[in-house]
Amino acid sequence: MVDAMITNGELGRARAETGQAIERLGTAEEFAQAVLWLSSDGAGCVTGVALPVDGGCTAR
Repeated sequence: MVDAMITNGELGRARAETGQAIERLGTAEEFAQAVLWLSSDGAGCVTGVALPVDGGCTAR
């Protein structure tokens, strides 16, 4: 959604990055890695938890 807004000129990248805890926007690959991990055997003991993949935005 943010990428689309940046692409069509509704939002500038610098403004979108302002205030982000990691000082940048997350990439599609980073979000996909979280989904893949949650879908893997490595996350077999993870139950009933919301995992924010937001670069620390909700931690503030």
